[in-house]
Amino acid sequence: MRYTLIELVQRILEALDSDEVNGIADTTEALAVANIVKESYFEIISEHGSKNRENLFHLDASTDSTKPCLMFVPSNVVNIQRLKYNVATDPEEINLRELHYLEPMAFLEMVNNFDVTQSWIGISDIDFDGETFQIKYRNDVFPTYWTSPDDHIILLDAFNGTVENTDTAVRTYGYGLKTASFEMVDDFVPDLDPRQFSLLLNKAKAQAFVELKQTQNERVEKQERRLNALAYKTDDSTDPRPAIYRHKGYGRRYARLF
Repeated sequence: MRYTLIELVQRILEALDSDEVNGIADTTEALAVANIVKESYFEIISEHGSKNRENLFHLDASTDSTKPCLMFVPSNVVNIQRLKYNVATDPEEINLRELHYLEPMAFLEMVNNFDVTQSWIGISDIDFDGETFQIKYRNDVFPTYWTSPDDHIILLDAFNGTVENTDTAVRTYGYGLKTASFEMVDDFVPDLDPRQFSLLLNKAKAQAFVELKQTQNERVEKQERRLNALAYKTDDSTDPRPAIYRHKGYGRRYARLF
């Protein structure tokens, strides 16, 4: 069963034998409880994660014509599991191509073989970690490969100069884990598995007793420990994706340049 933020706050206030409220901003205590719920929510996300946060996203484009194959990971994206690019030349059509990840050094070795005497080969100066690196790219085809030397930069191997001036955000289709968000509004529903709401309620309730009543509720804390242990047992540790996507080098969390 899922609860809105105000429903969680009301149930916790009831356990604390506090005044009833209709909104989280009605009293100082209600707002304090809402903040405790928020803290407990991020603790659960950190400990158990949530598959509900895997979603689609676009990369951020550099929009710099001197760095046409440079893109960036959005700030709310934790890792990249899949990445595709729309290679349709007609702007009204969609033709998604899977982009293949290469380890940074393998990517550099590949583009290093590009012949700069050819008109379809260019060079960009890419700033990374306080230093500038020259990276070759193709300007006559859509990208096929990508790499990431850190948690922010994405390098593609090409862009189609007859269609666009740089690789563009709207043509990228990423899928991966996105950071959790929490809105301090009454009708916000935390992004958790339904089975985790009881854990959230009891974790926040136990913390509220400590912070607001300067006491402990052994029954609530015992329930929290039981639900937390159950959550660990029911965490899905399996990964159904092909082995190539489970490789430690696949995704921005693990990509390193040297």
